[in-house]
Amino acid sequence: MRGSDTCTFRDHETLTDDQIDFITTNLPLNCRKLVFRGTELTDIGVSYIATNLLLRGGNRSNNLMHLCLSNATISDDGVKSICCALLSNKNNKLGSLILDLNTGITCVGAQALGEMLEKMNHGNLKLLDLSYTSIGRDGVYVLCKSLLQNKNTKLKQLDITRTLTLKDNMEDEDLKDIIDRTENIGLEILNY
Repeated sequence: MRGSDTCTFRDHETLTDDQIDFITTNLPLNCRKLVFRGTELTDIGVSYIATNLLLRGGNRSNNLMHLCLSNATISDDGVKSICCALLSNKNNKLGSLILDLNTGITCVGAQALGEMLEKMNHGNLKLLDLSYTSIGRDGVYVLCKSLLQNKNTKLKQLDITRTLTLKDNMEDEDLKDIIDRTENIGLEILNY
């Protein structure tokens, strides 16, 4: 990690909740990108990430710009922890949140993200990746509706690859309409 702005843990490393707490409490100040890819995280571990880095992280949270929790067994409760922390810390600089390949994220997690996006008038979140999650039609709908409610959103890209069934893609006119309207406000929605 020395000399690099990226701190990476991946390829199915087994980290305990206490280790996650230690890592996030002692993360180097120059760390701009934190990646837990393919690392199983519990809801407690995710709450440590949210609390230590995004909520009370002080200077650490001010530096973190990219958080990747890809294929990390994140659940809806973990998403709620992250959303709460991002809403509570008006000084965060997080620009990208990668939650792809977490099938434990359902419409409930999408609802929490939608509420966060609707209320957040601060922050720098420009990219949200929910590809290959289980948010489904209702999750996509609530996210798009929330983005339409917040005219001040800075989000520019929403990746929802493989979150919809072929039937949803082909037959759901309400869903197509809200996705079209969301794209019309300058948001790029990828691979729906």
